Amino acid sequence: MAKIFTTLFLSILFFNVFSQTVNFTYSNANGSVALCSPATINFTPVTTGNPIGYTWYFGNGQTSNSAIPSMTYTAGTYIVKLVAVFSNVALETTQTIVVNPGVTASFTGNKSYICKLDTIGFTCTTSTPNATFLYDFADGSPQVTSNSNSIIHGFTDFGLYNSTVRVTNSFGCSSSANFNVQVRKPLVSTIINPRNGCAPINVLFASSIITLPPGSSITNYAWSFGDTSAISNTTTQNTTHLYTDSGSFLPSLTITTVEGCTNTFDLPQLNFGLAPQILYAYPKKITFCGSELAEFVANSDFATSYKWEFGDGAIAFTEDTLIRHKYNTIGPKIVTVTPVNNDCLGQPFSFSINVVGVIASFKFTNSCSAKNSFAFTNTSQGNQSFKEWVFGDGSPNVYTTNATHTYPPSGSFITKLTIADDLTGCRDSVQNVIYTATPTVINPDTFVCRNSSTTFTILNNYLNPPSYAWYVFGTPTNTSANSFTVEANTFGSFSQGFVILNNGLGYCPDTVRLNQTIRVGGPQLSYSTDTTFCTNNNFIITNTSSPYLASDTIKNWFWTFGIPGLSSTSFQPAGFVYSAEGTYQIELTAEDKKGCVDTLVKDILVKEAPFLRIFPRSKQICSGQQVTLTAYHTDTLVWLPASLVNCATCDTTIATVNSSTNIYAVASSPNGCTLKDSSIITVYEPFTAKADPDIVYGCINKSLNVSITPANKKIIWSPGFGLDNAGIYNPLITVLGDTTYIIKLTDSANCYSSTTSVKVVAYPQPVVNAGPDRVLAYNSPYTIAPIYSPDINSYLWLPSYSLNCSSCPTPSGNADSARSFIIQVANANNCKAADSINIFIECAYANLYMASAFSPQNSSIKKYYYPQTRGIKKINRFSIYNRYGEVVYEIKNASPNVRTNGWDGKQKGIEQGAQGFVYILEATCERGELLTKKGSFLLIR
Repeated sequence: MAKIFTTLFLSILFFNVFSQTVNFTYSNANGSVALCSPATINFTPVTTGNPIGYTWYFGNGQTSNSAIPSMTYTAGTYIVKLVAVFSNVALETTQTIVVNPGVTASFTGNKSYICKLDTIGFTCTTSTPNATFLYDFADGSPQVTSNSNSIIHGFTDFGLYNSTVRVTNSFGCSSSANFNVQVRKPLVSTIINPRNGCAPINVLFASSIITLPPGSSITNYAWSFGDTSAISNTTTQNTTHLYTDSGSFLPSLTITTVEGCTNTFDLPQLNFGLAPQILYAYPKKITFCGSELAEFVANSDFATSYKWEFGDGAIAFTEDTLIRHKYNTIGPKIVTVTPVNNDCLGQPFSFSINVVGVIASFKFTNSCSAKNSFAFTNTSQGNQSFKEWVFGDGSPNVYTTNATHTYPPSGSFITKLTIADDLTGCRDSVQNVIYTATPTVINPDTFVCRNSSTTFTILNNYLNPPSYAWYVFGTPTNTSANSFTVEANTFGSFSQGFVILNNGLGYCPDTVRLNQTIRVGGPQLSYSTDTTFCTNNNFIITNTSSPYLASDTIKNWFWTFGIPGLSSTSFQPAGFVYSAEGTYQIELTAEDKKGCVDTLVKDILVKEAPFLRIFPRSKQICSGQQVTLTAYHTDTLVWLPASLVNCATCDTTIATVNSSTNIYAVASSPNGCTLKDSSIITVYEPFTAKADPDIVYGCINKSLNVSITPANKKIIWSPGFGLDNAGIYNPLITVLGDTTYIIKLTDSANCYSSTTSVKVVAYPQPVVNAGPDRVLAYNSPYTIAPIYSPDINSYLWLPSYSLNCSSCPTPSGNADSARSFIIQVANANNCKAADSINIFIECAYANLYMASAFSPQNSSIKKYYYPQTRGIKKINRFSIYNRYGEVVYEIKNASPNVRTNGWDGKQKGIEQGAQGFVYILEATCERGELLTKKGSFLLIR
């Protein structure tokens, strides 16, 4: 952080501090307990709650926002501070870390190379006082612990040894150094020239040093030449020796150094001989036909092998006295044989021979337009008195010098040329296999997924294995097999595929074409995204993939983003934020409806964004106050707008604002990532409370509303009676009488308050009394005369359909049924009142009528037998009995005057005959009186 003008902002929402704690632990990255310079220390925070970030101050000028950082220290004492930043509070803790001085050491010996088993003195140089030394000479001997920085050690075997010393100081810090020691014999290389030839021969022996201990030298070279001569001792590297006898010799060299070290080297075998003489040499035949195999004989007493030169450029070596040779040309030849003894060449011997007659040979070429037609050219040597061509397909022989022939379309045919020389009687023949075929190329596929394989195969092929040049999907490939599997890497339709078959010399290349079109399709994958992100950026991918063939719909999408467990199966994956820096591999795999699958992989670089947190997150202030803002970060900081703060680059700054606004801080890291955070500053200004209107009028119990300004304040109405809620802007005001309400508004920061009033004036309420309920005889007239207050100016009777008027004060009517009437009145202020009156029909037996007879089949007589009533509210029970006292019909709790609630003349669905029946009727009158009536009637059929 840059500059701090105030103490850390630990008082933000102070009550949160008691529910959150912060501490940290640390450990040596190499696992040791001692902290020794240079020490890499791993830090781990220990907190309650869920911090949103960390800021570490390592005491050496370095900082970090990592949750679990590491820091490398040199020797010294450091105060490490951790600030854990929660949503609304930042807590800090410190610890002191002591890093002890480290150890430096170097290790040398008085010799690095000894050529015999001996001792070496070792010395360790270190600036560490009071150190202990642990020596290990890597030769299997026990380690040695000593307080001395020097030691002598004897090596008991040859070898290369990486000797080490570990130096430990009083703090437990240590360091190791090593010194390589060679314990081995001296080495030289040698040159011997010559190594074979004829004796007597003088041979040079030369040596050169490969390895010797520094400052050492060779005092003696002891040469043993492998013959009977004495060993030659010399102080020089080179010498010569004369070999007088033939034979094989194994020389050696023994060297001795000034320290008395010795080493013996076995040298390569030398072969020297005496020049042998040919005793005899001859051909078995001096003159022979060119078709024959010539035989030659040579002999020498001391020869170990023979060198033959046949006069036609050919040379051969043999240990046998007999050799055979076939000549390719006719004519005289000079044959030379040289005897050899131990690489010593003797005197050559020559003789003449003559190759006569004929040597058969021919060339052929086939026609490129008809590949089963061939032209044969006779290239034989000699006088050809007779020529015969045999084509091997059953066709007649031809006796011309050259020939042409058309073979069957497919097969292999042994074609033979025989020639003869009548002068010498020599004959010779030569043959060759001719191949014909009608090859075709096939492929089972008409559609191939891109990046998948398909196989082309040659049918009806030549019996000799030709070589192939395949031209499919635009890229030529040479193979030696008649089947070719290739990966289709290019979208498109391919109909020009072919293969060229090459049968070798004499054959035209055979081009075979694929007579079908192969389409290569599948998903065309492409997507775009930025290749570099910061951890606070939203990672967005734009998928522009499509099927190569529009009809091949892509049915499956699968994305991975380099984060375990994070994937998507959407065409367009949702954006997200990478939480850690690093290189991530974005992989898209798509599958179309034909099962073609393709994958596109891209790498993106995610850089770590700065950590930044501003406190307070929001602040409410009164007009004219200032705000202290603190930003926690470890990178470059700028406050915006700079005109509102007293320091635009300080960690803690003071903002002066005149109206509500947002103050921003922007942290920028060296890798180019930025992070922005803000604090919401709300400034409260003085205000004046107003009511609109401030006087309202209303009838008693009527509800009113009043508009109060300004909005968004804390509000309280007093008194609270007559209000549905005294703490809101728009309470429902019920008029209970003349009332004055005082309204107080206060801003949420308690900076300012203001009051206003609302006066509620109650209008007079009209009065109406409709009078008592009345019980009347059926169809008797009546008049309703309520008592009214004198301010009433309008009347409304409900319902009005049985009255002679609906808006007069005293309406009249007839009592044909029970009625309830409501009289509503209003005065000049439209204040309203209401009352009600009930008209009942008297409860009397005369109001229950039962017929003396009924016939369900006679339309002149009612079809149903049921009671007809007036002033009756409910039929409690209506029962009918036959003459046997059986109930033939009964209904209970029924509505009166409903025909279908009567009897239809049937019992259990069976029509009853004409006879007399008895009924019992129990009913409740409109005012609750009970009536019971019994009687009889006739059923008429």
